[in-house]
Amino acid sequence: MSSKAVRMGDELLRLAQGKAPGSSDWKTEIHFKKTPPKGSWNKYLVCNAAELLDARRRDKPHEVKAALDWWQWYAETQTVCGGESLTCEEVYRTSMVYGIFVAAAVARAEHHPGAEALRLFTRAHVAWLVIGAGGPGRKVNDHHLGNVSVPCVLVGDGVFVTTLPYVSQAGARGWVRNRESGPKKFHFTERTGLSALVGQAAAFNVPRNGLGLGGQIDMFTAACNLSPGIAPLGFSDADRSNLRDFLRNTGDIRLARIVFSWIEAFAPSQPHTFIRYADGSVLSFMGESSSSSTDPCMIDLWMAGGKTYKTSADDGLRSDSYAQVCSESPTRVTCLNKTNGMTSFIDKPTVAEAYRVASSGSIVRFVQGSSGTIVPPTATTNPPANNQVSKPVANRKKKWWHFWL
Repeated sequence: MSSKAVRMGDELLRLAQGKAPGSSDWKTEIHFKKTPPKGSWNKYLVCNAAELLDARRRDKPHEVKAALDWWQWYAETQTVCGGESLTCEEVYRTSMVYGIFVAAAVARAEHHPGAEALRLFTRAHVAWLVIGAGGPGRKVNDHHLGNVSVPCVLVGDGVFVTTLPYVSQAGARGWVRNRESGPKKFHFTERTGLSALVGQAAAFNVPRNGLGLGGQIDMFTAACNLSPGIAPLGFSDADRSNLRDFLRNTGDIRLARIVFSWIEAFAPSQPHTFIRYADGSVLSFMGESSSSSTDPCMIDLWMAGGKTYKTSADDGLRSDSYAQVCSESPTRVTCLNKTNGMTSFIDKPTVAEAYRVASSGSIVRFVQGSSGTIVPPTATTNPPANNQVSKPVANRKKKWWHFWL
């Protein structure tokens, strides 16, 4: 039996394909109030997009306009990913992007004045992934199953997963061990769902088989078909050309500034930093996270050559996720669990810094070369050599967790 989240995603896809939805779970989490909803944005965006498509299918122009008016308000006033910051939880992020893209396609087809704002908002969502894009990434084999209740560093040093660019994306709700039966492996370790978004924007071949990306391919195709000629995921032909050039040479300052122009007006809710190095390596970290039921991935590094590192000062199990903060020294980035004092760190590449993109509040900055703003680590003791510190096992709150792509 499929979960409610699975059915919501299926409903949105069927509606976008011009089919009857088959069920109506999306109607239970519609949010057309001009106030942020409780909880995460991802379901609301899927449901609001489904409701928009259903109103259009039922030939209710007044309902379509009212829904599009809300979508315009959302695109013009809300932060990227809402309260999810730059979430690297692949299902949440893709749900948001495709929900907004569906609304953008309908707005364009209906000649609604919010069409351009929705296009730019969709593009910004993907461009925040592009900022952290590298080359292909390697598979994480060791999930530290011997002690799942302590923080760890995940290392991608296995086979290459795909030819699509790996996306270095530290962010909310992205540090998740399996919550069902079976080994407590981490999800989202290769970022393939995020890679697919970048690939679709750049007009790369996104493989249907082997990576579980069929749902994303179908959703992207259906959304494009809602408004023939639409800029895919908000990227014009010129944008796509610049995007491909950037992905071939991520250290090019001129091209990096073009990508930066796509996100400059679209700050996330939490502080984030992306550092690009002279050899193309890219490191991202979340300046601080809020407490939640799901742990954040605080630091994510793609090294030239394909090796990856990511970490959090929490365990990834379903429990209270404590607020964390990252600090930076000349040689490493450290995350600190503000409740229990546990830390974990990742060392920086030992090559020159080319540029960085940093957000704080509503301000997003582009800094060429070394930033000169290194912050001393806030931890009172140095982490051990294996990059992990144990912490007590918290009481687990068992909940269902499924994803629909």
